[in-house]
Amino acid sequence: MAAAIAGLLGIFVALMVFVIKIASINSLDRSYLFPFAPFDKEGMKDTFVRDNMSEMTKRSDILTNNITRQT
Repeated sequence: MAAAIAGLLGIFVALMVFVIKIASINSLDRSYLFPFAPFDKEGMKDTFVRDNMSEMTKRSDILTNNITRQT
């Protein structure tokens, strides 16, 4: 609909409104876009490529302060 009314500019404006909307959403006391916004280098570690579970000795600190993984 935005493209039909305003063309390419409408697409960019609609995309920006969408990104701002999902950036304002919180889930489990974290931003919905975490670890992208706010940027967290440790959180980005397993975002795209994940190691083998046997090699992962610590869990992510996104949801808990207890980072030691049980074996």
